[in-house]
Amino acid sequence: ILPYSGAYSCALLKKVPDARITHFELSENHEPIIKKRMKEEGIAQDIPFVADDELHIPLPDNSFDNVLIFQGLELVPAPSLLIKEAERLLKMNGCLVITCRNKWSLFFLKFLWVTKKETVWNFGPYWPLSPAKLIGMLRGRFTGAFSGISPLPRQVGRPVKKWPFNYFSRLIVFIGEKTKV
Repeated sequence: ILPYSGAYSCALLKKVPDARITHFELSENHEPIIKKRMKEEGIAQDIPFVADDELHIPLPDNSFDNVLIFQGLELVPAPSLLIKEAERLLKMNGCLVITCRNKWSLFFLKFLWVTKKETVWNFGPYWPLSPAKLIGMLRGRFTGAFSGISPLPRQVGRPVKKWPFNYFSRLIVFIGEKTKV
């Protein structure tokens, strides 16, 4: 969901070439960008593309084994609607993977001082989420585990699982499964 440039899709297809994926975006204008990137990366697979600017994904209920939302929740005005759509699309015990920028990280402070809260048309508020907010949106729908991604120069990309450090990492990572119909 919300692959924007297709970078994560390319990385996934390079690791799992036979993966069957479907892109969902807020604007159909992103499709040429994603297709161009995939061609540049040597990915020949034709991937179904669905767009809807209202966050109502026009696909059948319980139709996906996995839903991936990489740094997409902070880009939409109502992230809880995107969580509900992920729940609707996932089969029972389907896997949900979310990464999002962490409101309580040092990177967020830099964001406040440098970027400020700006909205780019059809790109969302770009407002990082707190771990507590994300937990609240997932409660009762998904079970799983939270970790963080280290921002430290010598450990960039390393998972941080120990509390409270995972709550202050640059990125929040949730991996879980759908637990109710």
